[in-house]
Amino acid sequence: MDISHTILLGNGINNLTNDKSWAELVNEIIKITKSNVKFSDSIPFPLLYEEIYFKSPIYRGKETKLKAKIGEVVDQIKPNPFHEEILSLNCTNFLTTNYDFVLEKVLDPQLNNQTIKNHGVIKETKFSLFRHSRVADKKIWHLHGAVNIPRSINLGFEHYGGHLQRLRNYVVNGTNYHSNSLSKSPLHRRIESSKVNFDSWVDSIFLSDLHIVGLRLGFEETDLWWLLTDRARFCLKRKRINKNKIYFYCPSLYKDPSKMELMKAMGIQTVYIDKLEEKYYAEVFKRIKKRIGR
Repeated sequence: MDISHTILLGNGINNLTNDKSWAELVNEIIKITKSNVKFSDSIPFPLLYEEIYFKSPIYRGKETKLKAKIGEVVDQIKPNPFHEEILSLNCTNFLTTNYDFVLEKVLDPQLNNQTIKNHGVIKETKFSLFRHSRVADKKIWHLHGAVNIPRSINLGFEHYGGHLQRLRNYVVNGTNYHSNSLSKSPLHRRIESSKVNFDSWVDSIFLSDLHIVGLRLGFEETDLWWLLTDRARFCLKRKRINKNKIYFYCPSLYKDPSKMELMKAMGIQTVYIDKLEEKYYAEVFKRIKKRIGR
């Protein structure tokens, strides 16, 4: 089975042209909702979001409208040269936890939120196992939803829980989606029999060399940590299966020894780089190009 390369992109590159920190963005959401919630780093954001939702006199009970408003805030992000740089990599599949369409609009500036289509084999309305767009020769997979479908934006603890439930079904138990083109067999079994069609971004976590860029991968990302844990267990039990490589890139300033040891145990290679911002990303792309041959 051929192993390709896939990029998993977080919000780090967006922050290079976004003049607001994460805390400032959250406080803007708190202000818009009039929820009078105090921002705290000690509370995982999915739970903080639930507090904002429950306390908002405007959006309580109107979650789709709240997510649409948050989507408007996120949609203000502007592209920068590093978006072009990452899209120039010799990869077809780009996974992102971001809701915005910056990558798509860099590939085709004529696109807008209404003209960007979901090409998923299953047309999901809330969850995002199959949700992706196709622009030029690239596939952009939006793991946590997209701004043009507010209901799909994954923010709260309840949404994370439902998303994780569907991920586990897809990987371990099999699916019950009504589709003649999608196998209902669990991913584990399809990997063993070499019958994977890459209908979902989840397949790349197991079968493609994965480069994680601009993503802090905090422990609130329960869906991603579950997948990484399941992949490690799957590889441990099935030693004849070709193991893909996973690289986690991070500035040395934010080195976390405990997280590094956890990733090492899971077979994830941590790549710490002693640079910041533009110089950091320039070095990241230099190293990725060397690994993928371009």
